[in-house]
Amino acid sequence: MSSLLDDTLESLDVLILCTTEGPELSLEEVKMLRLWVESGGALITSAFSNWSAYGHYAQRTVGWLGLHTRPGDTFRPHCFHSLPDVEASDATIDDSLKMLLQGPFGKPGFMVNRGESFFFSHDAHAYGGMCITKSGESFSPFSSALSSLVFYPPQGAKAGGVTGRGRVLVCSNYHWLSDDDYWDGGLFTVSSTPGHWPNQALLLNFIAGSVAARGELSWSRNQM
Repeated sequence: MSSLLDDTLESLDVLILCTTEGPELSLEEVKMLRLWVESGGALITSAFSNWSAYGHYAQRTVGWLGLHTRPGDTFRPHCFHSLPDVEASDATIDDSLKMLLQGPFGKPGFMVNRGESFFFSHDAHAYGGMCITKSGESFSPFSSALSSLVFYPPQGAKAGGVTGRGRVLVCSNYHWLSDDDYWDGGLFTVSSTPGHWPNQALLLNFIAGSVAARGELSWSRNQM
């Protein structure tokens, strides 16, 4: 895509967006992106803070989510994140978070990445976001002001969210989504046990929840 405008976003269910090697989003593009998410779009985006070809460090890309990048932050070669277990019967857990962490493609349990840099997330909770990595043995939506993986479930403005009917997953970079022979080595096919690919499960659960929600929204509109 050369731009993020209404006519390019309208037909998409899921968008993976990276501006590390591209120019800063315009204010109009941020507006269109937000409207698309609010209408049910699912966004995966990067808040990479170590390097930026155009010097904007993705701040406008993620700033509307209450996140702040840290220009020139340390490049961390090997990253392992434990993800929390969530119980399907726990009424305090958002359904979209349950879908992400124990959806039809399995429980990821952990996520592996490389080359991460942290971003500031202390304001994200006020925008409906939650850090989905574990701190020790416990899971706290925000146990630290620094994060590298934050999830925003569907949540309207009246409830304090910015996603509306959509959802957003913010990571530090995309090595976890790349094949091992691509982009200086990816980790999409990493496996701890036979038949378990945690990075794939995380991505596919995110997509499954997104498409299912858009399908329900489309069905309800057709019934009106």
